[in-house]
Amino acid sequence: MGRVAEIVGELIGQVVDPEQDLSHREIEVVRLLAEGRSNRAIAEAFYLSEATVKTHLVRAYRKLRVGNRAAAVRRGLLELT
Repeated sequence: MGRVAEIVGELIGQVVDPEQDLSHREIEVVRLLAEGRSNRAIAEAFYLSEATVKTHLVRAYRKLRVGNRAAAVRRGLLELT
C-alpha cells in the first residue's frame, strides 16, 4: 500500500467504527471486487471517481478487519451470505 493510502486509511480509521456493518455502497464495491473488477471499472460502474472507490475500499477493509483485496473478498462474501 502506498504512503498516501496508508495515511488516508489511518485518518478514515479514526472515524470508522470497525464494529459497524458495511454500508450498501461498500457491499456493492466488495461484490464487484469479487468479480475481479479494477478500481477504475468499479468507479465507472457507479459513476464515481477512483478516489471515492478507494475510500469505500479503505472503509470496507477497516470494517472487515482485512488488509487487502483478496481478504476483503473472502471475508466480505462470508459476511454477505
